[in-house]
Amino acid sequence: SSAPTQTASGSSDSGNPKIIAVIRYDDTTPAAGAVARIRPADYLSGGSSSGDSLVTDDSGRIVVDSLAEGQYRMEIADNKGFAVLVDFATADTAVRVERILQPTGSLAGSVVNAQIPGEQIVQVYGMERRSPVPADGSFSFDNLPAGLFRLRIADSDTVSGKEMAVGGLQVNSGSQTGISADVRWSNSAMLYLNTTPVGAGIDSTVVKFPLLVRFPLSDFEFQVSDFQPDGADLRFTKPDGTPLGHEVDFWDPVTQNAAVWVLMDTVYGACDTQFIQMRWGNDQAASADSTIYDTSDGFAGVWHFSPTAPLADATPNGNTVLVDCTDAASGYIGDARYFDGTDSMFIADALTLEPPSLTLSCWIRTDGPQERVAKIINKGHTAKPYFSYTIELRYDPSIIGFQIADIDSFYHVLESVYSIPDQKWMHITGSFDGATGIGLFYIDGVPNGRFTSHAAINYYTESDFGTYLGCQKGGSAFFKGWIDEVRVENRARTNAWIRLSYENQRIDSRLIEYGALEF
Repeated sequence: SSAPTQTASGSSDSGNPKIIAVIRYDDTTPAAGAVARIRPADYLSGGSSSGDSLVTDDSGRIVVDSLAEGQYRMEIADNKGFAVLVDFATADTAVRVERILQPTGSLAGSVVNAQIPGEQIVQVYGMERRSPVPADGSFSFDNLPAGLFRLRIADSDTVSGKEMAVGGLQVNSGSQTGISADVRWSNSAMLYLNTTPVGAGIDSTVVKFPLLVRFPLSDFEFQVSDFQPDGADLRFTKPDGTPLGHEVDFWDPVTQNAAVWVLMDTVYGACDTQFIQMRWGNDQAASADSTIYDTSDGFAGVWHFSPTAPLADATPNGNTVLVDCTDAASGYIGDARYFDGTDSMFIADALTLEPPSLTLSCWIRTDGPQERVAKIINKGHTAKPYFSYTIELRYDPSIIGFQIADIDSFYHVLESVYSIPDQKWMHITGSFDGATGIGLFYIDGVPNGRFTSHAAINYYTESDFGTYLGCQKGGSAFFKGWIDEVRVENRARTNAWIRLSYENQRIDSRLIEYGALEF
């Protein structure tokens, strides 16, 4: 794209204005004499500055009265380390903006796996920014205004002509953003994690966390044709290029929907600057690491419920569903199972599903009237002290509860403090810490009560008791409705972990913010 024609000076009021900008410093002083450059949003610098530059007048104002219809980006800088970015579209009436100059930031990165190192250029869309890449692959852009940026990394005319788009790079005022660009992939974008109160609202840091990434992302033009079948070339990395393992849970090219789990080694609490890279567009991509739910990270059994048998356990424990009488159904996260009130699932007795500390979780949606004490997930005896652990509807079937039995022949139960709504998906979690004896119960990530047991969980080791979903041993207490994403974990998860799980998995999650590929 070429630079737009700009016929107005920095202080002109003639013609039919397209944008009127008033620029100040933080102390309200007008930013007189600041230089402004306006370029189309898809503009790429050819190497030397082209097009007009404007200068703010004594009141810090710029008026532009000649712009073609389209999307634009305006960079305004005082050449003293302060700048601001304005993205706008022309309209029938003038676009009026007021902005404050802020300290600039910078962007630094490295190009890796180039066919011929040192034969690349990096350009910033919508700006007069272009950098050659030396043989060591490094590049940088200094004195950038805070904002989101999209890069084009391309081979020069002397080689293959291959190029890569890197979108959604957030540069913050007074800091540097660093990335690694692997040019074997033709597309790359940033996913930002926001755990501040306006995001997921998590204060504490969690580790080894399976992050759910749903497609389509907001403002992300998900095109199945951009990916290999079943997302085989989709990859996730840390900003420095370190690979992050992932697992495709659900991939539907017809509806353009997908659900992918990414193993985060750390999710920082009260943070809105953490990001990961998402890459795609490489038909030579090797198979990716799909070990997400490792037993050493606390996972004893995880069932996503694929639409066809076998209904496998996503952990290395291999606790596959042996008996399944349910129907495949659309779930809260990809596929789920529908229990019609007469059917159930059975998983064989296994020591891996008998941890001294545990966390049970699942998404459920009830479907009309229920039996008393209808079971969602349970393991153990039907006689007192009853089940080793269970999530179930209670004697009033509008109440849901979490219960364990201990080796002193006592059972401990927690119930919801309100009736759960019918036909609504809810995230249910129960945890028990074998070291402290504390049990906790959560609905949609919010604590609903606690108990203290003075003895370990009773797993009835004298007999075999499998794990049931949708009923209890002997074929009774049937549940009617949908169940999705069932987990048995071999430790008591923290409040932050449980809250983050809900906030991440909810349909209207505010945790992931997508850095838009297009302006």
